[in-house]
Amino acid sequence: MNYSTYDCQRIKKVLSSPKDYWCPIINGQIEDYLRFYMSSKGFYNIKMPLVNDRYTSKRWTIPLNINEEKLELSSSNAMHLGAVSSIYDKVYSLQTVLREEKNYDENHFLEFNVLEAEWQEDDYNNLLSFIENMLIDTISKFNDFLAQNKLHEYFNPINVEFPLRKINYNDLDDCTPKDERGFYDSGIDNKSEEPFFVMFYPPESSWRAKVISKDKAFIFNLVLPHQYGELVECSLRETSSKIMNYKFQNANIKTEMKWYLEALSYNSKTRCGFGLGVGRLCRWLTGSKSLESTEVFPRKL
Repeated sequence: MNYSTYDCQRIKKVLSSPKDYWCPIINGQIEDYLRFYMSSKGFYNIKMPLVNDRYTSKRWTIPLNINEEKLELSSSNAMHLGAVSSIYDKVYSLQTVLREEKNYDENHFLEFNVLEAEWQEDDYNNLLSFIENMLIDTISKFNDFLAQNKLHEYFNPINVEFPLRKINYNDLDDCTPKDERGFYDSGIDNKSEEPFFVMFYPPESSWRAKVISKDKAFIFNLVLPHQYGELVECSLRETSSKIMNYKFQNANIKTEMKWYLEALSYNSKTRCGFGLGVGRLCRWLTGSKSLESTEVFPRKL
């Protein structure tokens, strides 16, 4: 199906029911809530690049060939945001990124909006508290929006008990499915009725995270209940230029990442950061069956 035909069908779908009509509007409102929250906490909104040198070998990179240069479209702004954080400290971006998945489903699309943030922090409890408070604020504003627009016929208010439950990665049930890399993916299928944090993933799951031991790092995920998936990935960042230089050298991308190593030299204090999928948050709040409902023109093909 070409996009022209698909987009015509989407317009008809949006007009087909009040819920389909309101979901994209709520998605935009959620973005506004998140931007306001970040600004209120002293974060600067910094625009990140869409096109970069091709320095990864992950399957979800989307290669370009422009003027015979090997380039790629951003699948995450985390590296550039980390470099900027060494200069400005509290920074975030909220913009579209692209990811090439083997299979697109209700939680994974080609094009999606992500909130990414980074700032100076060496206590992971403060990082998790920040994310919890951001979620509390967004849920409150979502519930207010439903009341103001008399939408309770189509959407249910969200009630979540805070603080959220925390489960160590190694304590996840053996029945929890694993992803293709062999890591437990509690976002695939979980029986929880509330969001919860998965604590201390193995170091292999994020090469920028600060390592505690050979099987434990300061890596945490906020998982939504049922089939809505992982909402937030976060960690304390490794800011030692010596350690990151070693990692880049072993990955054979030291030359391409020289700019990042130089940025680390400006400020080597421990930082933290997270990424949050805006569409997935909207899908959970509205109870939508798929990310497709959260956009007027979703790109999943």
